[in-house]
Amino acid sequence: MTNTTNFQPSRRAFMLGLTLSTAAAITYSDLIPAAAAEVPGYAFAPGKGAPIVLADTPYNAQDHWLGYTVPIYSGQSPWRVLRHGSLPTSFTITNTSNQPIVNPTGTLALQMRDTGMDIPSVGGASKTRANSSNNAVLFKDQGTNQHGARLYTWTYRNITLKPGQSLEIPLRYYVNYPFSNVDYELLVTATFSSIMSTTAAVGVVPGFTRWLFWD
Repeated sequence: MTNTTNFQPSRRAFMLGLTLSTAAAITYSDLIPAAAAEVPGYAFAPGKGAPIVLADTPYNAQDHWLGYTVPIYSGQSPWRVLRHGSLPTSFTITNTSNQPIVNPTGTLALQMRDTGMDIPSVGGASKTRANSSNNAVLFKDQGTNQHGARLYTWTYRNITLKPGQSLEIPLRYYVNYPFSNVDYELLVTATFSSIMSTTAAVGVVPGFTRWLFWD
C-alpha cells in the first residue's frame, strides 16, 4: 500500500509529480527552478528515452497524491529509517552515441528548497545527501555548488556501456546528525557527462520535527 501523509506539497511539486507519472506534454524546465537547467554545455533531458532520466516521483494514482515511500536514512546506517519522502528512487543512463563508453560518469546535485517558494531552504539547502546502494557506482562528495546544492560526482566503475545499452543507478537518501527541518522540497539534478545531458525533478519531504541524536 502506498504511504501518504497529511503534509500538502506545494502546487509546483504536486504538478511536477503528476507530470512525471502521467507523461504529460510539459517539459521539466517548465516546472523546475531555473538553477537546475544552468549547467553549461549540457542538453536538458525532457523525459524517457533521453541519455539520462530520473525515475518518476512516487505517485498514488488512486487518490491523486504523492506517495511517501522512499526512505531517508540516518547517515550510513543500512537500516535506521528516519523519514519517508516522495523522491526519485534512481536515474537511468543510456548510451545514445555510436561508440562504447567506458566507466560512465556524471554529477548529482541535491538542494533543499522551501515548500511553495523557489528559494533554498533556510534550514540548510545542502543537508539532505545521497549515494547509491549499488557498490559499483562510486559517489564522491564535492561540497556545495554555486546554487548552494550538495554536489556529487558519480562513476559507474568497471563497466563498458555499449551503444543503445541502458543502466539504472539506484539512489539512497540520508541525513547526518544533527538535523531538523520543516517540510521541504528537494530539487534533484543529475548529469551524464559522457553524453552531456541533464535531467531534474522536484521531490517533497515531510519535516523532521525533532533533533536527531544518533547517526
